[in-house]
Amino acid sequence: MSTIGVAVLTLSLGMAAPANADSEESPTVGSITEDAQSELASIPLPTLQEQVSERVTQLIAEGGQVGAVQYAPYVTEPASEVTTMALPSGCGMVVIAYMSPTGSQIVNESLTSCGNKSWTRHVLRQRIVATNPFNGLDTRTLVDETNSSTVRASSRARTVSWSCKNKNQTNMRTYARATVIIGGVTYTADAQDVYGFAPCGW
Repeated sequence: MSTIGVAVLTLSLGMAAPANADSEESPTVGSITEDAQSELASIPLPTLQEQVSERVTQLIAEGGQVGAVQYAPYVTEPASEVTTMALPSGCGMVVIAYMSPTGSQIVNESLTSCGNKSWTRHVLRQRIVATNPFNGLDTRTLVDETNSSTVRASSRARTVSWSCKNKNQTNMRTYARATVIIGGVTYTADAQDVYGFAPCGW
């Protein structure tokens, strides 16, 4: 497992301005939060953990601001109310939420790995949702994209992003929901990252 130095991300709210007004906040770069570091270390699939560790190391080296990392396993949906146990697939998905090195974009990067298994279909929905920190009812879906691939593979990464309109503090969340089909069986993974406050208003 790669070793990543931890630099705790600190972002202040500043003055109480709405998320769609201008301000002069500047993003911190080249860092990873303690929560993201902890989640990264707890990824149970060695191949996926190595892939994510290498990617996070690259992002930090480039000046990216990694705010959240979230792991989710791919499991079967319970077949009925009687059969409530979800069966594991051996596959996992990780969502990395980060601010670009230029501080101009919030990014949702989703990575899936099945180790030595391969799928025949992979469908991924990614979202970026923002909430005005001064008005919790003011929530907007900034990005909502679904992408499907029928290329046989055992790993896949895909990125969506939102370009900030100003530097105001906004509460950001990134979501990913994906399915893979292996041997005719469908497995699903759900992950949500709470990035937290970012200088990226709409």
